[in-house]
Amino acid sequence: MTHQFGGIWTKKKLEILESYLSAYCLALKNQSFTLHYADAFAGTGKIKNHKNPHYEPTLFSIPIDDLRGSVVTALEVKPGFHQYHFNDINPQHVAALREIKKQHPQKNITLSDRDANEFVALIVIPATLTAHSESLAVSG
Repeated sequence: MTHQFGGIWTKKKLEILESYLSAYCLALKNQSFTLHYADAFAGTGKIKNHKNPHYEPTLFSIPIDDLRGSVVTALEVKPGFHQYHFNDINPQHVAALREIKKQHPQKNITLSDRDANEFVALIVIPATLTAHSESLAVSG
């Protein structure tokens, strides 16, 4: 399953995210704390282009190529994070995230299907309060 949304701005956002995460991980790679990546609206990890025959363009829609989403972008950053926390309330999105988790067995990935506010309260905030941890929260 893939998302079908966004436009040229989505591609730009993901390019900026990749640059930021790469710099962030590189700058903190020799620190003694644990780096966490949290995404409260993780989605499916992929963004499908608008060439779908059922796609109905809107005034603001711009056709784009298929893109890897923020989840896959974060997993492919080098050096990477120590722990990844992906959340989405949509069961189909969580199923897609399970498949991505299977493709990255070497990564420490936690999945959840909570409301985003609950996810932040239960996962992100405690991680930032834990000694020797640094947390980065990103919404999809």
